[in-house]
Amino acid sequence: MKSIITLLIITFSFLFVSCSQDFFDQKSDKNLTVPASLTDFEMLLDDFSTISQNTPILGEIASDGHHMLDNIWASMPTHQTNYNQKNAYTWSNTFNYSDVIDWNDSYKKIFICNQVLVGISKLTSINDDKNKAARIKGNALFIKSKTYYELAQIYANQPTSEDSPNGLVLKEGVDVTQGAKRSTVYETYNEIINNLKEALPLLPTKPIVASRAGKQSCFGLLARTYLTMGDYSQAFKYADSALKISTALMDYNSLDPTIASLGTFNKEVIFYSRMANYTFVHRAYALIDEELYSMYEENDLRKSIFFLQRPNGFAFKGEYSDNPVKFTGIAVDEILLIRAEACARTNRLSEAMNDVNTLLEFRYKRNEDGTSTYIRQSASTETAALLIIINERKKELLYRGLRWSDMRRLNLDNRFKTDYVRIIGGTEYRLKANSFQFTFPIPIDEISISGIKQNPGWSQ
Repeated sequence: MKSIITLLIITFSFLFVSCSQDFFDQKSDKNLTVPASLTDFEMLLDDFSTISQNTPILGEIASDGHHMLDNIWASMPTHQTNYNQKNAYTWSNTFNYSDVIDWNDSYKKIFICNQVLVGISKLTSINDDKNKAARIKGNALFIKSKTYYELAQIYANQPTSEDSPNGLVLKEGVDVTQGAKRSTVYETYNEIINNLKEALPLLPTKPIVASRAGKQSCFGLLARTYLTMGDYSQAFKYADSALKISTALMDYNSLDPTIASLGTFNKEVIFYSRMANYTFVHRAYALIDEELYSMYEENDLRKSIFFLQRPNGFAFKGEYSDNPVKFTGIAVDEILLIRAEACARTNRLSEAMNDVNTLLEFRYKRNEDGTSTYIRQSASTETAALLIIINERKKELLYRGLRWSDMRRLNLDNRFKTDYVRIIGGTEYRLKANSFQFTFPIPIDEISISGIKQNPGWSQ
């Protein structure tokens, strides 16, 4: 396994750095093992540190609901990773983005997925392992789609009724000399959806471990993607399909309020992944805004289970994890809220509110007789239902890598668009509704190497 990963790292390094013709003229090291079997390909996708970690984090840093104290900001060491975080937090390009984990590690995952897909297509003797080959191929297609989706929330324009040329660089195959070219936004989202639909029949209903894809996670990611695109009938269809497999929810009444986190593979987790553990999302440094904390009612158990008292406020501790690293996978609570929003936007208000109420009954205190203290809600208009659902997404899905996507799409709706403001050391930073700053700049090192076009609004 180590030799396979070594080869991948050596090969992948030439995706984003310039290389001389001498490299291509040299003979490969015969001691390096080229992945060539189904077992090899499965091991590549099961490599947790490469595939399941370091999902994009910049959008979460840029999101509302949390803040950094001035003294923490001022004391951060001066290196590129911190510059990238400060840029994201202030919706700026003050320090120039370079060596960005969001970009580099994501395209590394895509390269590995492509290697698996190409490798499987070349195998000639899998007669007794057709199911295994299908499962591995489906897993590669799912991981590739999830990675593209996450990249699109950072670097591609938000999908609207009109196509935009500012989509992602879509990579096929394993030719590292292939030139980079940006797709349109429609092409980016079509790639995500087509890969997921191809993966669906290949995957088991549920995988043996949640860091592998199954039909439920595929349905869930399709629902998330269609919600982002504003296709609410399809978002409902796939969220409903996912929930037909499982609607398991944790009853927060059964949890110790002092619990440090909610567990890596708890019963709500459909697919597991997590973001990088950067300062700006770490519970030791990032604090929850008082406005967000005050949204939780006293009988809402999330108020104690999600938050940890700090000298200067509250930090978040409600990760679907065994440690402070933030969960960015797919879980039942998110899918319930997707189905609720899809129902609300297609005039099925009672169904929408039933999903919200179902979730919250598992989150509120129970009386001694076992009845919930939660008072079921209703809504008579789409806007009223959406306000409840959007607020619950903000309260339930903290630090899941989802809030930035919500901010982007909701700012296209006149009912919900808003400006966001942060003040650091007396300096005000403002993110205006529908600003170009909702799409991050492409890292300058990538532009200098590949020559792809920078996103509009940002200096080249």
